[in-house]
Amino acid sequence: MESNQVVEHENDGDGERECEFEGEISQGDHLPTFEEILKIVEEEETRLMQETVLNEDLISKDKKRGVCTLSEDKDFQKFLLTHQHSSDGGTFEQFIKERRAPASIVPMMNHCCQFVTYLKSKSLIYQQLSSSMIIETVVSTQPGMFYDYLNFLLRGGGLKPGTVENRIDSLQYLIEWIRCSTNNDIYFKYTHAIERLKEERLRIQKINRKLSRENSIDNLVKKRRWVDDGVVGLQNMMLDSWRYFDALISLSRWTQLSRARYSWLLSYALASMWCLSINARVKSIETLTMKGFQELQEKKFHLSTSFKTASTYHYQVSYVIISILHSFSIGCVYH
Repeated sequence: MESNQVVEHENDGDGERECEFEGEISQGDHLPTFEEILKIVEEEETRLMQETVLNEDLISKDKKRGVCTLSEDKDFQKFLLTHQHSSDGGTFEQFIKERRAPASIVPMMNHCCQFVTYLKSKSLIYQQLSSSMIIETVVSTQPGMFYDYLNFLLRGGGLKPGTVENRIDSLQYLIEWIRCSTNNDIYFKYTHAIERLKEERLRIQKINRKLSRENSIDNLVKKRRWVDDGVVGLQNMMLDSWRYFDALISLSRWTQLSRARYSWLLSYALASMWCLSINARVKSIETLTMKGFQELQEKKFHLSTSFKTASTYHYQVSYVIISILHSFSIGCVYH
């Protein structure tokens, strides 16, 4: 689009650079009226709706992988945090801390508590058992529940095989921790359960390799999950919608945005982080803290070290994203 030109401003004082798209709303010294902004918003909504209808058949119908919807069982969570084995006096949290990175503790504990939630949803027996007896009962009488649970995560839960492997790790550590204070009779049953989980890991890995072969670039394009011309095509889509985005930002200065408009605006901002920044990493976005957000407001950029090549490439958020985050931080509320 000819009106969407990139304009860069050099700051001689501290060397910071601001980058913005010059669109119809911000062009020249003219300050548009509310009626002019609203007209552009309505025109763009009509255009985008028409394009959505025309391209409906091109949108992928594949079901996206989701997140685990199981809640964490609070009683079992308390058990993991407070129960100490007589053999080493350690809680499950301490057991993990000695073997894994600190960032793994909370996710692994949540995985174990979700497994207990699954057990209680399948049988009243587990609802009546104490937390200390739940895993022993599974290991002793129903070891097949591990298989059922992992299948639920893959099919019903819609998790990726790699994510399911992480949950196998969590369950294996849980069983090893409980096994520390067991006698010989039940010890071998816990050991057998660990071996079963190792076999399940091999099964999940085979599924993962099969999916990896199917998810070649050509197949992803064929399934309409990737665009034909890659990141360039995605960036063109972002630029095509810039006029609507720019108009919504201006409209938010006049009135509260509707839920639908706010959601679209936020989606555009998040998509921009992937499509318009070559060095963007998912983790740097997911781990953004309030301190990082304040840096975005004050310095117009934020450097993250939460990605593999951080020692070489520091991720800089563009001014386009800053304008959105700053606008909503000072009072843009949807209804």
